[in-house]
Amino acid sequence: MKQEEIIETFVILGQNIKSYLNEDSTVRYFNKIKTAVNSSRINNSWFTEFFVNISLKSIESILQKELLEKYISNYKFSKKNPKKIAVIMAGNIPAVGFRDFLDVLLSANIFVGKLSSKDSNLIPCFAEILIEINPKFSDYIFFEEEFLKNFDAVIATGSNNSARYFNHYFGKYPSIIRSNRNSVAIIHKLDDTSNFENLGEDIFYYFGLGCRSVSKIYVPENFDLVGLIDAFNAFSYVAENTKYFNNYEYNKAIYLINKVKHLDNGFALFKEDSSIISPISVIHYEKYVHEDDLLKKLMLQKFNLQAIVSSKFVGEIFLKPGNSQFPKLTDFADNVDVLKFLSDL
Repeated sequence: MKQEEIIETFVILGQNIKSYLNEDSTVRYFNKIKTAVNSSRINNSWFTEFFVNISLKSIESILQKELLEKYISNYKFSKKNPKKIAVIMAGNIPAVGFRDFLDVLLSANIFVGKLSSKDSNLIPCFAEILIEINPKFSDYIFFEEEFLKNFDAVIATGSNNSARYFNHYFGKYPSIIRSNRNSVAIIHKLDDTSNFENLGEDIFYYFGLGCRSVSKIYVPENFDLVGLIDAFNAFSYVAENTKYFNNYEYNKAIYLINKVKHLDNGFALFKEDSSIISPISVIHYEKYVHEDDLLKKLMLQKFNLQAIVSSKFVGEIFLKPGNSQFPKLTDFADNVDVLKFLSDL
């Protein structure tokens, strides 16, 4: 397929997703998308309708013709012999594997997907829509329910344990193997409450389950945490989810029994801790004295970080508050350029 028609088909998909989000039931694929969303919620109770729609909004925002054309303009792909790219997807947030799905097809290669049982509805729905819009896609999109076979390269996403397995099993193939990553945020002395409210999206969207979810906050030495925590009250709805609230109650009980110092706003726990990784419903924080020293410290850990949220710094893995859950086309998972990997095959 020509890249022009690949892009055009994805643009139409994006338009249908946007119409669905605008509740325009007159569009052709409204009911198909709605069925996939409902099935996702039933299949995985972490996938609330609100957070599925946030994911759809993020996807729709990148499926713009100008953005996609600019995105692929710096790469050259083979037009004769498409490669079969096996893509093993995670299931931590709704349609988390969409970017790999998009990148493989934009490169005019063949997508061979292995879905997570936790997220098995949305991407097949998008695939069906693409094929209905342009039947040529039927030769480029396949899903494997059992063992992956007959492929040329691998893109696999999972935990640190599964990454070790992937590296062993797929070692002889060109591959991108992703493991656990986390995101952190820096509070600066002059930050106002609007930054705090936006940061709440980075923390609480998807219940903190994504690699782009902020799990730790760095605050100035004499910073008053109360104002920051109060700014998060708008996100108390996360406690309406039974799984999340069970995690909150469990962690709260552990801290109380063990007399662990923490702050509690009724739906999240804030604990001073040096670890970047925090349990569900817990946000770690750490005080810093000098900004320059903190930045040096974070740069030493950059290969364990997906994003650093900061109102002051922009570039590389630095994002403004409220942007971590809405990655741009060039915000690659694990900061690995997938299109370059595909163009080099």
